[in-house]
Amino acid sequence: MNEPVRFQDKTKNGYDASARNDRYRVKWEIFPETGWKFSSGNGTTLSPNVVFNELGEYMVRLTAYPLDPNSTCLPTVMEQMIVVNDVPKAAFDLKPDGGVCAPSIFRAQNNSTGADLKYTWTVSAQEGWSFAEGTNANSVNPVFSFDKSGTYTVSLLASSFCSAVSTQETNITVIHKPLVSLPEAQTYCGPQTIAFTENNAAHQPVYDAQSGTISAYRWEVSGPGQVAYEGDTHAGSAYPTMRFTEPGTYEVKVNGLERMRRLRNSQTANYHRRYTCA
Repeated sequence: MNEPVRFQDKTKNGYDASARNDRYRVKWEIFPETGWKFSSGNGTTLSPNVVFNELGEYMVRLTAYPLDPNSTCLPTVMEQMIVVNDVPKAAFDLKPDGGVCAPSIFRAQNNSTGADLKYTWTVSAQEGWSFAEGTNANSVNPVFSFDKSGTYTVSLLASSFCSAVSTQETNITVIHKPLVSLPEAQTYCGPQTIAFTENNAAHQPVYDAQSGTISAYRWEVSGPGQVAYEGDTHAGSAYPTMRFTEPGTYEVKVNGLERMRRLRNSQTANYHRRYTCA
């Protein structure tokens, strides 16, 4: 639809004895008479171009007449039914089935328009995902399984016999529980203040949000004495400073919390080291 269609006249010449020539004239007719127009030529052009601006079925009639209007030769008529379809337009929605935390399932809802469409689905990443529940790259509504965190581009190419193609793509982000780590344990003498900061390589916490966002922190310390937080830091700081006053072995644990959409509670990645004050 809305693209020029060339009507090709393939009439075989006949000989008109009275006019002594084999030339002829044509008349093109299209029914219904609305929903189309000539884009080049007209109804008497041998091979005109026609643009259809409405979908549906059209009867095309070609009549070939002798060139001489006084000829005794009869005209010939040919009719053909054609169907005008819209070009494909790719469209889809992609929704998580329960949440966006890996492993996760996303279901596609194909909203493409056009006639006799064929589909090709692709995902940007080479690994970390697969088609699920028996669907594949040519399914109408495929199901995707994502096993790794990251950002993926899902694309749909819709095509038809109109030789036209249409593409839509969307990005999704799959997250995983955060990873948190602390360096190896150390041994100290006497009361000690330890800064668990980015600038202290011996005690720097390492946080990996795994394509998500760490929204809260929780430090826990157990041991023979009390531990005081210093420098306006506290148990919910990402990089706290702690004062150890009593000798003994302390277990320090940091929890990086990320609110997962599929769970009511927060997921926690735990890592701890023991620190000894002699």
